[in-house]
Amino acid sequence: MSAPYQITGVVLPNSADLETLPPPPPRLDISELQKNYEKQFALFILAFNKIMEPGFKPVAASFHEIAGIHGMPYVPWAGEPDEVRQSSRAPWLGYCNHASILFPHWHRPYLLLLEQIISDVAFGIASEFANPPKKSGYEDQENLTQAQKDQDAEDWMTAAAKLRFPFWDWTKEDIPQIFKDATVELKIPLKDKIVNNPLACYHFEVGDVKRSVDGFNNRWQAIGGKTTVYKHSARSYYRDWPRTFRNPGSMVHTEDNYEGISEIYKEDQYQRGSLKNLRADVAGMFRFPHGIDPRQCANAWDEFSNTTFQSAHQDPNRPREITSPYSWGATPLEQSHNTVHLLVGGIGHMADNDTAAFDPIFFLHHCNVDRLLAFWEHIYPEYTAGTQGYLQPDGITRAPFTQSGGTWLGADSQEVHDQSPLWPFRNSNYNHWNSQESHSLMYTSDPDAPASVYNKYYTYPDIVDKAGNVVKIDTDPAKRTELKVREQQRRYLQDYFGYVPKKGPNDSKYHREYFVRVSLHPAFVEGSHNLEVSIKTDKVDYKFGSVAVLSRGASDKCGNCQAQRAGGVRVRGIVPIPYEQVSQLQPFTTMEEGEGTDERFIGALKEALGAKLVLLNGLIHSNLVSTDHAGPGAARALSNNQTPHLELVSCAVYQKSGSEDPDVPYDFEDWQYHGELGQIKKDGKTLGRSWVLGYH
Repeated sequence: MSAPYQITGVVLPNSADLETLPPPPPRLDISELQKNYEKQFALFILAFNKIMEPGFKPVAASFHEIAGIHGMPYVPWAGEPDEVRQSSRAPWLGYCNHASILFPHWHRPYLLLLEQIISDVAFGIASEFANPPKKSGYEDQENLTQAQKDQDAEDWMTAAAKLRFPFWDWTKEDIPQIFKDATVELKIPLKDKIVNNPLACYHFEVGDVKRSVDGFNNRWQAIGGKTTVYKHSARSYYRDWPRTFRNPGSMVHTEDNYEGISEIYKEDQYQRGSLKNLRADVAGMFRFPHGIDPRQCANAWDEFSNTTFQSAHQDPNRPREITSPYSWGATPLEQSHNTVHLLVGGIGHMADNDTAAFDPIFFLHHCNVDRLLAFWEHIYPEYTAGTQGYLQPDGITRAPFTQSGGTWLGADSQEVHDQSPLWPFRNSNYNHWNSQESHSLMYTSDPDAPASVYNKYYTYPDIVDKAGNVVKIDTDPAKRTELKVREQQRRYLQDYFGYVPKKGPNDSKYHREYFVRVSLHPAFVEGSHNLEVSIKTDKVDYKFGSVAVLSRGASDKCGNCQAQRAGGVRVRGIVPIPYEQVSQLQPFTTMEEGEGTDERFIGALKEALGAKLVLLNGLIHSNLVSTDHAGPGAARALSNNQTPHLELVSCAVYQKSGSEDPDVPYDFEDWQYHGELGQIKKDGKTLGRSWVLGYH
């Protein structure tokens, strides 16, 4: 039996002979890599192509095998050959770690695995380019001097040493052209410089070789309940499609629809979603203040790391509501992550966790998620899950985090914490990685130090805002950024990701900001879907945000997913309401600053807000409508505990300095609850709204 595959990150071939390890190179934006680092880019493309080839060895490091870790085919990864093949619950329930406090850190060694094998292959290619053989296919180098040959050889080996896996910064630009082209031209010492582009898709059929994935079945997305299928329902042809597709049409012979994906990046204020909304989700991750009571740090990590926010939902009689005082109104990292999955996928592979990792863009997307995680860890290094669970609402007792269904090796509702193993990923000591070791990009330069086992061997480029302020991720344990500076950097990141609050009148120190807090049952609609929220002003519906449910369709082999569905685990999200739209409401225009909780205003705002559930092909599943105006739709009213739950909340936004200071972050306090969107008080009466099927 072969030994488990060790995941170490990119360890340089001669690192054992060095007294001090060189600083970790940055993972680069894919557009930057292609434009300014020709040799690194060429090695990346060629190495990625290589590991996609049928029969690549070692099998555990082939792209096909790595992609299968995330979802289907739900078989043990070849890199973990000595695992027990069956749990006490079922034969195989997958490695799924989503909607869990382990979500961010499970994906970090997952990316390291792919980065590591691409680096290994790239070194081999670079060695050959550094000493090109005199054979067919290679360019003649007789016209080069020896000095030129030596320099070129050194450049190729340096490029291999610095190559790290790139990210796609979806907060900045539309899908780059490199993801769309079937081929790409490289500057390499080969006569044939045009090669297949591995970032465009993954082919399940290569020549006579068919690499079908067990479990890839054609799926309908039902809309009138769990099984009802209408003529306009979308069908994903996973079994029949010969390659991965992005936002395709619902047909066997289809193609990628990048124009539909690009809609979100157009500067249209009434467009469904927008880049501004996506960036607002990221900016919302930095609402946490510094100085949270250490007893509550695990609660903060829970709110940031995933969309379930287990620690905030402690009343079994009110499972849809936040009932813990330990909530900071921040946006979870997983919220924007889910949105991009659905945006890119449509009814294609990226929009289903069972199939997503077979699309190469998955890994560049997750590299950007890891980048955002790294900057958040830099700003809030002390906010971790720990090993003692979370603080309960009584402020005294603690309860353990649990993961409903666990993974295939974990029991149902098994406790999870910072030291829980991140199966199936093992480090150089053959122990499984855990969140404590995966946390942060701190880097030990002494190769003999025990802590060097947990080096990731990469960092990310600095973030620089429009004013030139720099946020650099800490990697040196001996030179940590002090709290005062990190507090300033929190403001710079708020600015960089586009958070621009309204300024209060008459030098007011604060204003109120309004949010829609969302709770969705993932089983209410089978398969992935979006909840879109809008506000009607001047008879125009302005769609200002969304919360995505990233599902695994009807999969019955994901233990974590099964248990979450059965246990009623819900997807949470929070969406800021743009002040520009709020200020147009009539009651607001007659108010003084600070009176934003007036009952007339709250009623008008709730009445102006709307919501709908939208399927992957754009079809509306259901709408939140007035009970008094449901008309014929009243017969289609949906009434059960799985319907979406939306609340209006607000907070005071202010700066501790008391006045506008570009180095002082915005803080968010005095959170107030203004009731469900389904209940509106107006003119002394309570008006009700219900969820009604949108298609009939």
